[in-house]
Amino acid sequence: MEVTVTDAHTRKAFDIINIYKNKGYKVSPVSSKSFLHRAFLSLVYLSAVKKEPDAKSCVLPTEDQTILHMFDKNCFCKIPPKESFKTAIDKKSFSKFCEKEGFLTPKTFTLKELLEKDELPTALIVKPKSGSGALGIKFIDDIKELKSLDINEEEYIIQERLKETKKVEGAFFLFDNAKPVSFYSHKRLKTYPSRGGVSIYSVSTNNQELKKIGEKLLSKLNWNGFAMIEFIKDENGYKIIELNPRVWGSIMLSEFCGSNMLENYVLLCYERDLKEASVKTGKKIRWLIPWDIKYLLKNFYRLDTKDTCYINFSYAGIYRGGLFLLYQVLNPLIIKKLFKKIFV
Repeated sequence: MEVTVTDAHTRKAFDIINIYKNKGYKVSPVSSKSFLHRAFLSLVYLSAVKKEPDAKSCVLPTEDQTILHMFDKNCFCKIPPKESFKTAIDKKSFSKFCEKEGFLTPKTFTLKELLEKDELPTALIVKPKSGSGALGIKFIDDIKELKSLDINEEEYIIQERLKETKKVEGAFFLFDNAKPVSFYSHKRLKTYPSRGGVSIYSVSTNNQELKKIGEKLLSKLNWNGFAMIEFIKDENGYKIIELNPRVWGSIMLSEFCGSNMLENYVLLCYERDLKEASVKTGKKIRWLIPWDIKYLLKNFYRLDTKDTCYINFSYAGIYRGGLFLLYQVLNPLIIKKLFKKIFV
């Protein structure tokens, strides 16, 4: 069986491609980047990186824009209904959907009502209504900061900032036509930056409460394909922070903990019998370069490979992992993105 993985220039797709290659699948990497990018990536993967996916191959689209592109193509893939996908990628629409359906979410405010009160009811978080990761997020602790905020409110969502943000838990799903196929969960152990940053160290769990909430939510959206739901628990229970309607940055942990999600995705596409999952808790994933470089330098000779997998390196081998790291170092767009995450 063959699988086409899109956005082969991204770190997430790199990990997915390596996992499929290790399982013996024929993998076709695809990237929308220029010829020079694709030529270098072809050296990384030791196979030609195409511009467009083969219509006859099972396609795994890894980014939001790629999934949107899939709706207009007759591609062989598992993606959610278009309206459900659009609801998920728009944080304002998603928050309204959750409120309507009775799911707990952080309280949402308008800039006008906050300014009229001239005081903050609680600490706030301001997020772009679309996008992922920590880019564009602002933290507001007093009314002066709110008044100095320079944003187009149509492009942002303002919500209460929940405490214990380091205790974010993720619930990860593979669905097939509104029916759950696979699930596992994880807890964040470390983020960078520590305040609202990306997760760089997590541990697999099997939180059945998150499973129950997530399955109910995704069933209402008639979901198909991959989904990640982020939660924070407060005194009222688990609140849904956001729904990522695609594969996630720590997708490697899905393989390392035994969920078999990636393989079952391909089997679903080809209508083959699925592989039973045997999810192991306590398995960890770590993103050493560039976010946890200090830990790497201190522990280089005693890294745990039994219970921890490493983004960019596990399943890749020295050649592929080193060459892809060089690709990232030489890519000014990636450097710019890293700079924004660290300093903006």
